[in-house]
Amino acid sequence: MDQVQQEVKLCIDCKHLKDVKCHRPDGVSLVTGLVKFNDMFAENERSWNHVGCGAKAKYFEPKE
Repeated sequence: MDQVQQEVKLCIDCKHLKDVKCHRPDGVSLVTGLVKFNDMFAENERSWNHVGCGAKAKYFEPKE
């Protein structure tokens, strides 16, 4: 991993990225009680600072 990747959290290094979409957990369904998952294009998710992951990657979890 180069220095830029260590400083910036890239979606490609996040366990929630599948293909070009972010599938991060998004709360619990009040109907089923099951965890709901986000199904948003990663590019959009990273551009929405208030409701999405944003530039600071607040939902980022590294791949194992």
